[in-house]
Amino acid sequence: MSGKGGHKHFAKPYVDPYLLYKAFHTHEELLKSFGAYETVSRSQATDAKGLIHCLPLLEDLLKISPSGEIHPNPLRQSIMKLVQEKPAMNQTDWNCQVWTNMRAERVTVILLHLRRLKSEEEMRKCVGKLTGKDCLQLKNLVSMLGNDSCNGEPLDKRDKEEPLDKRGMEEGKEEEGEEGEEEEEEEDEEQKAETPPLDKRRKLQKHESDVSLNSSGFPACLNSPGQSEPLPSKADPLPKGGSFMKRRKGHKVAAQSSSWKPQDKDTGLTKAMGLGTKKESTSKKSSKKKPASSTASSSSNRKPWHKVYVTYPTNPERAYLTGSTGPGKKAQLIIEVTRKQSPKYREVIGIIKRKLENEHITKEEAIKSRAELLCW
Repeated sequence: MSGKGGHKHFAKPYVDPYLLYKAFHTHEELLKSFGAYETVSRSQATDAKGLIHCLPLLEDLLKISPSGEIHPNPLRQSIMKLVQEKPAMNQTDWNCQVWTNMRAERVTVILLHLRRLKSEEEMRKCVGKLTGKDCLQLKNLVSMLGNDSCNGEPLDKRDKEEPLDKRGMEEGKEEEGEEGEEEEEEEDEEQKAETPPLDKRRKLQKHESDVSLNSSGFPACLNSPGQSEPLPSKADPLPKGGSFMKRRKGHKVAAQSSSWKPQDKDTGLTKAMGLGTKKESTSKKSSKKKPASSTASSSSNRKPWHKVYVTYPTNPERAYLTGSTGPGKKAQLIIEVTRKQSPKYREVIGIIKRKLENEHITKEEAIKSRAELLCW
């Protein structure tokens, strides 16, 4: 820990619990209420007036422990002994054990803030908040602290190591530096003796690994198993610079004709890979199919309407026609006209109904008629 300044936590001095008991017994009222220090925490600023309020108790505690530090165990034991004899001191809702721990924690905070005043800057801040009389009392109280206490740091730094002589440290560094240089020179000489010259070192041989191509200029790995071509022999190697990625021989097929035509689809890459052509009979048949609307609207499939019903719902306001093409058949929706489409939706639906009954128009024709009547 010498490089990081050492540890900062030290054991607090152990004090006789009986001496603390006598101090707290003398100042019972202060032990009940520490004034401003009932709510001040460790991290907050020092409250000068709060220290003046606790001045009599602090003077007796410094006489017992001049360092301003007290071990928490005897502190709790003395307060617990006092509250056992005088239970009326605990006027809170907490039990005596919790109340004792709270009082001991308050005493620890007050002593910590008192040790801070050994710093001139902290003392300057507190002096500005006090009168002349209170300032003299606080200075006398701080003067009772030990000389080694400053900024709330512990006093008994027994583990503090004495620094080494700077001259001795510099001489040690120079000797270590000379020894290190000699060792490095010896290692460099050994490496030079072991390493052979550059000419005698092993070198990797260069081998060109071009892609093998078929007669059409495509990679041979794309050929089907039945159409695989023998690899070129060593006696007849590929021409220098004949790499597939450099020369792009696959474009020779596309360059044979300036424009591609449907009848040329069997040539090129498809033919080289052994893929056959597909018949277009199924596609031609599917393209020749007629839409269902044209067949339904043909005169040969026209059927007279057996019954046509009109209905006028109110939510939302609209009218729609249903009809059946024969007796016993279920009525189906034919067409619908809403009030939003036209305020005269009843007249429009009446005209379409007459056409269905007299002219026996189909559903598609009824939709066209509605579009004409609504001027769509």
